[in-house]
Amino acid sequence: MTCDICPKSWCVLLLFLVIPATSKGKTRIRLDIETAGRWSHFDPNDGIDNAFSLPRSELGVSAHDPAGLSARCVVFGIRSAPETGYIGIDGERMVYALDVAEGRIHWSNLGLSLGSGLLEHPWIALGNRAWSRRFIRPTIMSEGLSPLLDRSDLAFELRWNSQRIGVEAWGQIASGEGSRFRERNSGKNLLGVVRWRPLVQFSPEYADHLSVAIYGQEGSKGVQNSRSHAYGLRLDGHHRWFRTGAEWNQSIGYAGDPQPEPVAMSTWLIVYPLNQLAVIARLDRRDSDRNTENDLTHTVDLGVSWTLMRGAQKASIDTIYSRSHFQSQAREVAGADVQATARTIFLQLTVQFSLAKEH
Repeated sequence: MTCDICPKSWCVLLLFLVIPATSKGKTRIRLDIETAGRWSHFDPNDGIDNAFSLPRSELGVSAHDPAGLSARCVVFGIRSAPETGYIGIDGERMVYALDVAEGRIHWSNLGLSLGSGLLEHPWIALGNRAWSRRFIRPTIMSEGLSPLLDRSDLAFELRWNSQRIGVEAWGQIASGEGSRFRERNSGKNLLGVVRWRPLVQFSPEYADHLSVAIYGQEGSKGVQNSRSHAYGLRLDGHHRWFRTGAEWNQSIGYAGDPQPEPVAMSTWLIVYPLNQLAVIARLDRRDSDRNTENDLTHTVDLGVSWTLMRGAQKASIDTIYSRSHFQSQAREVAGADVQATARTIFLQLTVQFSLAKEH
């Protein structure tokens, strides 16, 4: 990252080291750092057939007090110039952008918590956790320059969790514009997510090994107060030797346009034949508008991941082959045969640190 960002990083580290103890017990501070460097080869190319990139550069800090208060901030690196332009900060430097900034109060005896701020979207958070390979590619609903759902938004959130019956529920009222734009209209987004873990009834040890989640949103986006509704279903599970899942999503309205009704489906399978080796397969199908024809995009990811370190400090090397096929109306230039198929192969080194301290 750039030197002008370094003082902010040092402030976070200083806070991590010197925050005082509370009178009611010890405050737990956690620092999470994730970086990844990637080399990619593209076919067809747009003039540059291989490139180095920084797909992951995230810094998160959180604090949790025994009295029931918590706070969390997440920043990540972005290129200050857009993909289609060359005007950025000090050239095209990479800078940190605020993605999550939340405060929360917990009532543990009731299983309730109330949060506000720039909150992470619960459907996206659960999806990335189920897929477990966000550092390779985010979930189908949150990837790309104009995702179907924004990862975070200015919002209030009420969360309920019952460990006894394995049910979690989230309710949010949000601006609907995401983290990159301020409010554009007087409408608000209402969304709800419910997740059920049926195996908790049989053994708490396997509580997270199988889950079913549903999601619904009613909202608006942009200066025209365009409809922005969505709903979805996800089933995922994991065990010692594998991780798998599938999800289906329907949106009504997209990126401030009330007309499109995109449909996005994704399924994945990760197999662990060896303790350090993972074989990864993922298939995505995206329909830009269910009411039009020839606008499907199919993407297949195949690859292997070799874990170098595990635990609080993790490191892995991933080699992934990705192939996308675009029907005629899904291409950047409709009907352009040269854009029918895109292939990418990349090599990536990912390093993750999690540091915790009590004061």
